[in-house]
Amino acid sequence: MPASAAAVKVVVNGQQMRFDQPPIERAGRVLVPLRGVFEKLGASVAYEHGFINATTNDGKSVGLTIGSRNASVAGNATKLDVAPFTLNGRTMVPLRFVSTALGATVDYAPDTQVVTISDQAPAKKNTTNWILPALGAAAIAIIAASSHHSSGFSLNNESPSSGSVVASTRPAISGNFSTPVDPNSVTLLLDGNNQSASVYVSPNNFSFTPTYDLRSGNHTVRVTGRSQSGAAFDQSWSFSINSYSYGQNYLNNVYPGDGSTVGGSFAITGATVPNARVTISVTSGGHSFFNNGTKTDNYATSADSRGRFYQNVNIPSRSGDVRVQITSTAPYTNSSTGMNLTYHT
Repeated sequence: MPASAAAVKVVVNGQQMRFDQPPIERAGRVLVPLRGVFEKLGASVAYEHGFINATTNDGKSVGLTIGSRNASVAGNATKLDVAPFTLNGRTMVPLRFVSTALGATVDYAPDTQVVTISDQAPAKKNTTNWILPALGAAAIAIIAASSHHSSGFSLNNESPSSGSVVASTRPAISGNFSTPVDPNSVTLLLDGNNQSASVYVSPNNFSFTPTYDLRSGNHTVRVTGRSQSGAAFDQSWSFSINSYSYGQNYLNNVYPGDGSTVGGSFAITGATVPNARVTISVTSGGHSFFNNGTKTDNYATSADSRGRFYQNVNIPSRSGDVRVQITSTAPYTNSSTGMNLTYHT
């Protein structure tokens, strides 16, 4: 059984949360009941057959599976340190991962044993990649919304420059700080999604290249943190991508990836042309699509305005490997592209 962290107090915007199942500490991570955290950070939660999907009003999304370290953030596959699990009828999820995935920042002060989670602007961080130690009676977790703005601080030489239009769907994003900063305090949000784990930061500059294709249209970069003198800053700029034409189509960031092991029901997510029609065929029961005795279920969905799609599927038969065919059809031109995947049961 995991160690109890019942002494942890969670306060959201000045109000203490009341959990019917107290927080749990496992492998140095604090886990809390999923709905309390997701909903306090403004996310709606869908839970089905062990798969958890949370979506915020501004388009952030997180996918988790009970008992699995595989997860997705905005359709991109990632790994958890600790898998979600159920305890006393409640689903427990890692506090820090969920918070950062939904665009919040997390800070731990070891001297006071206070964890602060903010869904607007971060407080000063003490470590780059902290792991919460086993919690004592005085430990407190605080979820608080705060806003800090700097005076006399600026970002220089932003790339892509503010208001510019670029063709690359994975542009290099960078900038210089007007005064030296504390690198451990810096958080970078791209379109509201926290990308800090992939950002290089020095006292004088930062750089980041997305690992996925950005949609055509406007994109906003927000950089927050503190200078070495302790002054907070919060700077943003926007640029546009104009590489998409209705004669093109693509499929990427599909999760689960090819060769993954899946259960009897699971969710398929990915990215394609905005508003595209997506069809998914799930075939099992044989060794090829053409074997006698195979069973196929077909599903139809649509990508949202950002090109993301999500579909729960069931395996028709648990015999042999599962083959999935995904087809995306672009609006207006009906240009299509496809992808074949094999999953193991």
